[in-house]
Amino acid sequence: AINVHLDWVENDAARFRQARVLSAVLDTLSDPWLLVGDFNDGPDSRTLRLFQDMVHPAAKPADSTYTFPSNAPDKEIDYIFAQRSEHPVKRSS
Repeated sequence: AINVHLDWVENDAARFRQARVLSAVLDTLSDPWLLVGDFNDGPDSRTLRLFQDMVHPAAKPADSTYTFPSNAPDKEIDYIFAQRSEHPVKRSS
């Protein structure tokens, strides 16, 4: 698993650079991976769009997608992703 904590400042330039480097590294991995962590960006951001063709997002309860701030969450910035694969994951019974 790869755990990230991307830059938090409002201007997303550094965060986007971090995500581009991470995306390039993920492209080189031959073993299956999970990507988890604090991306400090919303689901429709350019940072998260970098990963959309590479990952499957983990399902979250509809009423529990927000994770920030911790005392009264109203933003979704933390995610769990599984690597997309040509071999689907089978659920056990």
